[in-house]
Amino acid sequence: MTDFTEIPELVNAYYLGMYTGDGELLRQVFDPSARVRGFFADRFLDSDLDAFLAAMTSGESPMQLGQPQSVEIVHSRADEDVATVVVRDTLHGVTFIDHLALMRRSGAWKVMHKAYFTPSQLPARR
Repeated sequence: MTDFTEIPELVNAYYLGMYTGDGELLRQVFDPSARVRGFFADRFLDSDLDAFLAAMTSGESPMQLGQPQSVEIVHSRADEDVATVVVRDTLHGVTFIDHLALMRRSGAWKVMHKAYFTPSQLPARR
């Protein structure tokens, strides 16, 4: 029997890493070869893990700014050592829908690919 209880823990670590700006925690969550692709408003972005980590750790984190945490697993499915998780989260006032492709390798779940979009209107720049 396959144990999938680690998947919500992985999602929580994933969000916590982004919320706190903890690049090392995020690096533990992702496979080193992971890609991060998505639509931020109408702009398509494509990055490797290092570029994603640099973006997540630059500037003040949502936690440092005192912003509320908001993360929810909308849908998940796991089969053997492969899983998909849809996550709705908010960072810096922007809501994201993240589609995470996971694989269990060497006994640990890792994000292999992240595809995302922003369904809400972006807040005005200050």
